[in-house]
Amino acid sequence: MPVEKIEMTTRVFEGGRAFGSAGPFEELLGKVQVAIDPDDVANSGITDLGLVRRDSDGAVRFSSNWKAVRPIDQSLWNRRLFLDLPNRGGLRLWRNTNREGPPPLLSGEDAVADGWVLGQGYAVVSCGWQHDVPDKEGALRATLPLVEVGGAPLVGFVLSHLEPMQATAVMPLGHVGHRPYPPHDLEEAEATLRVRRSAKADWVTIPRSRWRFGKPDADGVFIAGGEFITLDDGFKPGCAYELGYTGEGAVPTGLGLLGVRDILSFFRYSLSEGENPFCGGVEHILAFGGSQPGAVLRCMEDLGLFRDALGRPVIDGAIVHGAGIGKSEANWRFGQPSVFAPRSVANAGPFSEALQRQPDTGETGSILHENPSSAAKMIYSITAPDYRELFGPLCHTELDGSLDLQMPENVRIYYMASAPHLRAAFDDKSLSVIASQPVDTIDISIFLRAAIINLDQWVSGGPACPPSRHPTVRAGTLISVDRAEARIAAATGQAAPPCATLGRLDFGPHTASRIVDNMPIVRSEYAMLACDVDDDGNDIDGLRHPEIVAPLATYLPWNIAKASDEVCPHGLVLIGSATPFGIDRPLSAADRRPPISERYATRTAYLDAIRAATRALVADRLVLADDEDLVVEMAARRYDEYTGAKSSR
Repeated sequence: MPVEKIEMTTRVFEGGRAFGSAGPFEELLGKVQVAIDPDDVANSGITDLGLVRRDSDGAVRFSSNWKAVRPIDQSLWNRRLFLDLPNRGGLRLWRNTNREGPPPLLSGEDAVADGWVLGQGYAVVSCGWQHDVPDKEGALRATLPLVEVGGAPLVGFVLSHLEPMQATAVMPLGHVGHRPYPPHDLEEAEATLRVRRSAKADWVTIPRSRWRFGKPDADGVFIAGGEFITLDDGFKPGCAYELGYTGEGAVPTGLGLLGVRDILSFFRYSLSEGENPFCGGVEHILAFGGSQPGAVLRCMEDLGLFRDALGRPVIDGAIVHGAGIGKSEANWRFGQPSVFAPRSVANAGPFSEALQRQPDTGETGSILHENPSSAAKMIYSITAPDYRELFGPLCHTELDGSLDLQMPENVRIYYMASAPHLRAAFDDKSLSVIASQPVDTIDISIFLRAAIINLDQWVSGGPACPPSRHPTVRAGTLISVDRAEARIAAATGQAAPPCATLGRLDFGPHTASRIVDNMPIVRSEYAMLACDVDDDGNDIDGLRHPEIVAPLATYLPWNIAKASDEVCPHGLVLIGSATPFGIDRPLSAADRRPPISERYATRTAYLDAIRAATRALVADRLVLADDEDLVVEMAARRYDEYTGAKSSR
């Protein structure tokens, strides 16, 4: 097996508290060493693998750290592993699936809280795959070998996307603090920094004399270096910056994905009782990727890494949440996988083979797999900001927006109408220092919990997941962004900030080989589509939360930065915003939305509407019956907050 060595320590998890009927858990932490045969066709899709120095036996070796939690009483384990693919070295499964509220978004934490997934009996495993994760305690990363040419580290073009969240003269060279690729020459004259001051503005090149690699020290003395960039006029929030320079230190960024494949294969198939903590017990492996790692799961599927080098199933089903259309910079030369910028190589195409199909002509049947029943079961959950900023509609339409695409039998797409990219806490105030509008806190966890149960049943031979739910061209619920934003403005009086566009991106003659030679060139633009909205400005199609069916506010897929009149920096725009209705009258003369008092005669009438909408979703298996009272309770809290009413429970 590719796994040569696995280190492991064990400790009691969360003080030994019990999680549901699965009881107390233990936590396993360790490191794994993997040996890859670069000549094996199963590994042939990894960019630059052939340029890595081999050991004397012809193998390429690397390591990753990993951790897992499992029931102490193995008889209470449901025989499933749940892969929580790390996001920038951290985990996201708890935040998005717990019944309890998550920690503040800006905390970066993924608190265990009630551990709903554990309470179902799952063992959860995570494995480092990303090489450039920032140095922080507990981060999961892969330690990958260098790409070399002639015995020296490869030197080549690096494209970086800089997104300031506040005014500053200095920014990290690596994306949001990740480990950067050092410049080959700190004085490189051809290095290019350019800025776009809004999503619709032209790119402007900043003279080389106005910026430099490095930063001032505590005494204000400039120190040249390869980890920071300093701009004389300062970086402005709301602006996007692109930096192109000659760097060194490339690694085969996709190699870490082989590590994920092989450690899962080891856990599933190795019969070495002394080394494999799950020896002989794994029946199925499910995976969750929220945002960035969702795109990485898509890369893994495209590369055939849901099966191991022997062709055996590794991942049986996956939930790809909040990834939009992109595929991640993982597996690109000098790739920076944390980047989600519109002009990133992640959006260079061809897009995921699991998503981009031929047009739906009304005929039935799969067009991806010859035997879709043997393929991994895939759930793609897409939210409103993913539609707007990550070009989500192109997951299920032609690139010109003219036709819907036909999905195979093993794929489901759920559009979470008017919902945020990642789950925010109901009372999360941490973003108020950056965002000028209240945050969208529609609770997407109710859909993800149901998706987990449905996916598990599906891969186990039970009923298939409920049919996809998303806007379509055919139904007339998928319309142009301009038209949707005009309808929102007519309802709320709020004009939408400019949004980015996506087109066919050309990075030079080696784009098809996942190598960047120049700054992005847009050859043609794709359609910009959005879900149609109702008279309140809320989405009319897709998986509609009860609080969208019976709303108290308009939930929009953007938020405005306090330091700018532009949309929040790309990573934060995905939070979305909420504009509550007036209580007894509209908020302004431009607000055409009826007030709350005209919609619901009493608090009880409102909650009755919420319960009816919830029960309809439960009947369709899109929300768990156990969550009905929770949905009503959360809606009651929101009613009290938005109306100032005193609870009358």
